[in-house]
Amino acid sequence: MTFTEYKVLIEQWTTLANNAGLTLSNGDPIPFTFWKAFLGLKRKVHQEIFNGNYKIKSKKVPAYLSQSIHFIQLLASDVFIEEIKTHIPIFEADKVS
Repeated sequence: MTFTEYKVLIEQWTTLANNAGLTLSNGDPIPFTFWKAFLGLKRKVHQEIFNGNYKIKSKKVPAYLSQSIHFIQLLASDVFIEEIKTHIPIFEADKVS
């Protein structure tokens, strides 16, 4: 998975979550940064991959992350939405890391 493919996927997931009516506890829409908590990444790593400037020679998403994304994509949409809901409090508890 390239950095561009990662960015497109994160944008698609964000649109899907927001179109499903999911919001943070304060009513704000799900931001792009939410996915760092969902994927178990540090904010800096997520942002660098999303912006295409992660310090890796291959210019591809690390294999461990590609594998996780692959398994996430196998989830049924209702299960995926439930997982997003489960991760909202996790994101809100740790927005800065």
